[in-house]
Amino acid sequence: MKIIVMKTKLIILGLAICFLGCVGQAQNIEQKVKVGAFFAGLCPLDSSFAQYSGSEFIGLFVENGKFHLRPTIVDLVELYHDGHQAVYQYLLSRDENSLFLFSYFIGYNPNPIEAVNGGRGIAIMPGDTFNFTYNGISYTFQADGEMDWRSNISNYTLSFSKTGCQTKQILVSHAFTEDGYAIILFIGDLDGDGKPDIILNGTHHYEFSNIMLFLSSTAEDGNLLRLEGGEACWVN
Repeated sequence: MKIIVMKTKLIILGLAICFLGCVGQAQNIEQKVKVGAFFAGLCPLDSSFAQYSGSEFIGLFVENGKFHLRPTIVDLVELYHDGHQAVYQYLLSRDENSLFLFSYFIGYNPNPIEAVNGGRGIAIMPGDTFNFTYNGISYTFQADGEMDWRSNISNYTLSFSKTGCQTKQILVSHAFTEDGYAIILFIGDLDGDGKPDIILNGTHHYEFSNIMLFLSSTAEDGNLLRLEGGEACWVN
């Protein structure tokens, strides 16, 4: 298991929307997150996204070592990439220290949020486990798969479970990855139900980012979490 130090300023510069869309919700489940904009590296945007410049989003911030969600205004920023010889666009918060942005989040937690990983990215490679306790309940991430000498992985899975519950939910599954493995970016109660929610990068390739948001309050069918949305793009 690798611990990856997440530098706040770099995350702010890398914050981008590279895809708009949301996971469909069952009719009896409250739609909480409509669109998420996540740390995703260099992602080209369609020019139509200019309409979001000046709009109010919900941002996840870290200030004085504490994490919290609050409204923020975003602006469209363009950046020319010499290597790609192309212009890339980003939606960036006007406020500093924003880690993630959500354009729509009903019932988000307005209180200070305890972050289990303290802002550090946690890489979970085959054979690794990561255990943590939240509100007195123990949870476990476990990764399985076979890694070859080139760091390629076959049959990679990342599962999530809690003590006293038979459910072992698969969050990430790839038949083959090219030096790609899940990185847990944030663990904390984003929706205010007292249970941990997860933001992770479920990439299958070292040059690809697949940021996924899982919430506990909308989980169904005996699962612990529900995939609410995400963003995916190439990062180099």
